[in-house]
Amino acid sequence: MTTNNTQEELFHTVSQLNKLLELYGTILEAAQYGDSKQSERKPMLDLMQTGMEQFTLQLSTLFPKERSILDLHLTSALQTMISPSESLVSVASSWYMKPIQTIFSQLFQLLNSYQQLEQQVVDQIYLLLSFPNNCLGAETKAQLLFKTACICGQWAPELSFQCMMEAFRLYPTLTTQYEKHCPHLKNYCYKPNNNAQLELTSCPICGGTGHPYLNACSCFISTFNDSFLPAKFWMQCDHCSNLYTRYFPESFFQLGQTPVVLQPDFTRMTTKSVSQINIATWGTILNTISHYTTGKKLLEVGVGEGLLIAAALEMGYDVTAVELLESVAQETATLLQHPIVCGDFLHFESQEAFSIITMGDVLEHLRYPVDGIKKAHSLLKDGGILWLSTPNYQSGYARFYKAEDVMWREPYHVTYFSREGLLPFLEDAGFELLQYTISTRYVDSMELILRKK
Repeated sequence: MTTNNTQEELFHTVSQLNKLLELYGTILEAAQYGDSKQSERKPMLDLMQTGMEQFTLQLSTLFPKERSILDLHLTSALQTMISPSESLVSVASSWYMKPIQTIFSQLFQLLNSYQQLEQQVVDQIYLLLSFPNNCLGAETKAQLLFKTACICGQWAPELSFQCMMEAFRLYPTLTTQYEKHCPHLKNYCYKPNNNAQLELTSCPICGGTGHPYLNACSCFISTFNDSFLPAKFWMQCDHCSNLYTRYFPESFFQLGQTPVVLQPDFTRMTTKSVSQINIATWGTILNTISHYTTGKKLLEVGVGEGLLIAAALEMGYDVTAVELLESVAQETATLLQHPIVCGDFLHFESQEAFSIITMGDVLEHLRYPVDGIKKAHSLLKDGGILWLSTPNYQSGYARFYKAEDVMWREPYHVTYFSREGLLPFLEDAGFELLQYTISTRYVDSMELILRKK
């Protein structure tokens, strides 16, 4: 981790670089005036020389290893200025290219030394990148903006989001260089109008106002697609302290309004490679639930890979399953030879109540997660069991990985609870907590067994 001293050093360095760019603005003004008024050429030339020498000295002080190259370059430029036929603006512009290349190549190296940057440091970097005379091409500026955004998402989240989105607008194919390590990004090109984004201006959990919490690069995760913004901007509610994403594709909130039952396609035989250990894990979870209820009528919300359904069928449960995505629902129905209801869980209806409802990492996908909790309560028998798993943004795992935690990049997630932030909503909905465990299936997830009061 970087220390406050190194943050202060970087702040000082970038502040000095901003002053140098301002100095170049003065040099350029002198050159323009000297070119426009021949009688003023000599005093303007002298002013330029003083400014260029000062610029080179200060830049060499910041980056001593570059001193000899910068000095030689300055000497060559000053010799060119002697010619009365040479445009001073041309000389100034030509000389400036070497120092400015040094500034931004050194800046890139400096940024590689940091895991997170503070707001005041990023403000100075953004000022440097936005300076009118920085001579940066779109690709270089985009790369520097993106690099800066990636290392300030925790300490300067709003500015991180701003920098990241500006980087993609400047250079839409920015992620081309990452295709080797992220094959899903092959041919990715950011298109601002590709998918309408809904801006969540209040907390979808309690309706409270929020403040910026963290920004992450969502496009690096394998589940990313171009329906989502490449930046994932998280807000924290000032009232309930839980988290919600600021932007989410509108199209996902419109799926599954009218649930339908999808039957297995018996004309196809499909197989899937799965881990016996993972199926057994679900068997263990069901055995634990059986300590609290003898009921066998089970509703699975969100089928995932179908592992829980397979385990429950083997163990003699009467299983009903609901899945939002049609492709997943149909594939699972055919694979397991068991019907799946395709639709939004909030629109699902049943004539019979259930003894058990399992919601394995579903809550974080719902626009209104508290409505999902209340819906589960309404579908359970009295004394029925809700098994719930959802990410805990204050998990033990998250404490180790901080901004590097993969959960911040998850494109499909809308909300995150903490343990303390979730329990009051469960109690208000009419549930009693029976057991809390840390998930062995997913990093960051908490698992709760709850009884309907």
